[in-house]
Formats: sequence, structure tokens, C-alpha cells
Amino acid sequence: GGGGGGGGGEPLWEEDVQFKLRKLLGVDLPLKYWDGPEAKGYVLILPSDLEAAPQNGLLAFKEPKAGKTQSDWKQEQDQFQNLPKLPEDWIRIKSRSNGQMYYWNTKTQTSSFEIPLPEGWTMQKSKTSGKVYYFHAKKKQSRYDRPTEP
Repeated sequence: GGGGGGGGGEPLWEEDVQFKLRKLLGVDLPLKYWDGPEAKGYVLILPSDLEAAPQNGLLAFKEPKAGKTQSDWKQEQDQFQNLPKLPEDWIRIKSRSNGQMYYWNTKTQTSSFEIPLPEGWTMQKSKTSGKVYYFHAKKKQSRYDRPTEP
């Protein structure tokens, strides 16, 4: 047991991270080396999409910004074509940090982890049982499973 999981992983320069990266890439590089008796060097492996920027005379590495833009994702929606069709203005996006999929509304610029409801459907809570159900006012239809078709 035990061990409270770290929030968002360890820094890249931690030794065990470096060892993991070496293992992952199948490279056999020393972590430290001596360049003469006085000078000690470190060999760091860094992902190629890191952005390096000099900061106060030090080289600072930061993770790149959210990878893809909205229009990139719009063009890549065919990777989700086997999934239910989304209502107008919604696209699917895969989170870079954990690979989780979420939904993005290109019009209102809002995200949702729940699949968006089709046009006309609203989410209601039953006053008697407290159960959540979905209601279509125009069709006077209600159902418990989340609708994917308008």
C-alpha cells in the first residue's frame, strides 16, 4: 500500500525520471560523468516538445502550451467518427495531460466532460425520487438514459 500519488508527476531532472526515460527510449546514457577531476556533467534527456527559454542566465524548460488549437481539433474529428454524433458546435478533444476525452463547444468556448445533450433535451431531476432524467419539451419525451440523438 500507501504512498500519496504526486500531483502531475515529478520534475524531468529527477534521477528516477531520467532513468525511466532512458529505459523507455532504450538508450544507455550515463546520468553523470566526470569531465576531468573538477568538472562533473549531467546528461539530461528531455522531450523534444519542451520549450527552452533562457531565464536569468539559466536555461528554463517548460511544457509547451496546450498543443493543438481549436481548428486543429476540428480537422481531426474523424478520429472520433465511430462515436455518437455530437450536437452542432461541439467537438471532441483529448486532454494532453491524461488522455481523457472531453467535449468543447466552439461557439460558447466551454468544455464539458459529459457528452453534450442534443438540441431540445434538458437534464432534469425528479422531485419525487431525486433521480436525474432527460426531458424533451417539444416532443414531451422523458428518458433516463442520456440521449445522443436530437
